[in-house]
Amino acid sequence: LRKSEKRYRDLFNSIPIGLYRTTPEGSILDVNPAMLNILGYPDREGLLQLKSLETYVDPDDRKQFQHLLEEQGFVHNFTVRLCRHDGSRTWVTINTSIAHDTDSQMTYYEGAMADISDRKASEEKIHELSHQLMQAQEDERQMISRELHDTVAQNLSVAKIESDLIYAELSNNRLPEAQR
Repeated sequence: LRKSEKRYRDLFNSIPIGLYRTTPEGSILDVNPAMLNILGYPDREGLLQLKSLETYVDPDDRKQFQHLLEEQGFVHNFTVRLCRHDGSRTWVTINTSIAHDTDSQMTYYEGAMADISDRKASEEKIHELSHQLMQAQEDERQMISRELHDTVAQNLSVAKIESDLIYAELSNNRLPEAQR
């Protein structure tokens, strides 16, 4: 039992994914070092004093998360912004399930959390660059359209003037001398 507990504790403390356990009311029961790192807390005790609701940027996200968890018994890939110890915000994805006692009573939530801030920043940059590309394409279309319009309009005007001149010259050449 001690060996098993030690293996579990070693895994819990060394895995690079944030692991946690909370009560349904939101009390944080346990966290691993990776979870402290994700939320920027210097020590475990500081984080354990909080309610999990206090870590959410938008409290409604916690309510939605808890509703899904209690309805399904688990939540996979719940993406949300959390507050870090220093007040900054981080994007995370959460996977959680409900732990039950021997009488099938809900006892706590346990889950894993991964920091996806870099991924979100990359997605935002891709979105921004896509928008810039679409804008550049639209600007290019408008420039070509103006260029075509202006060039074609000028060429047609020149052609019409030249046609009128040619027509006038031909008309003058066809008229008998007396009518000129």
